[in-house]
Amino acid sequence: QPEGFIVKPFNELNLMILLELIFHKKSFTNIIEKPNENQTKNSTLKLLSRRELEVLENIVKGFSNKMIADILFISHKTVSIHRANIMKKLSAKNAADLVRITVMGEIKA
Repeated sequence: QPEGFIVKPFNELNLMILLELIFHKKSFTNIIEKPNENQTKNSTLKLLSRRELEVLENIVKGFSNKMIADILFISHKTVSIHRANIMKKLSAKNAADLVRITVMGEIKA
């Protein structure tokens, strides 16, 4: 299971971006998959689809909808729809709420 692909010819910037994306994907995956560390966090994030988790990961990184669309090879409108669904499912008001929920596993009733 490759984590990414290097397209030739490549330049140093593209290689660094790819490595950064792989690193962040691994660290985000660790937040989701650590068993018994925080059951609330895991159950909170299980409300989301795989694509919503990918969008959430990039929101938490601070990327704009347009940047997320470029990273995931989807349209800006699709990112907006996923973002709205994530906000609704997690009862978040803004991106700061999403970060708090992702890191702390806190969800509002």
